[in-house]
Amino acid sequence: MPRGEHLPKPKKGERTPGSGRKPGTPNKITRTVKELVAGAVDAAQRDPTHPANLANFAVTHPKEFWQVASKLIPEEIKATLAGQVRYEVGVVVEAMGATPAPGGGDPEGGGGQ
Repeated sequence: MPRGEHLPKPKKGERTPGSGRKPGTPNKITRTVKELVAGAVDAAQRDPTHPANLANFAVTHPKEFWQVASKLIPEEIKATLAGQVRYEVGVVVEAMGATPAPGGGDPEGGGGQ
């Protein structure tokens, strides 16, 4: 491009062509740190006596382990099921030695109908 010539100003939300990194490209330090952490975790998992071994951590610090693990479980799952689905509902109160609610164990007393 000849000197003194300017590119048109991009519209809001657009980029000037060829400027900077592509959207979503992590910077090199972030990528390097993630790779180092992943390598350290992998090495710790191979040694069951290593303090950072997850199985060891789960046994020695169960509360902290489940606090972290619970954040990794998806809150919502979208799925399409095909075929038949069968489910059974057990009455937990009877297993705990309590008397079930009137109506066959339904706490609302509706008998499940």
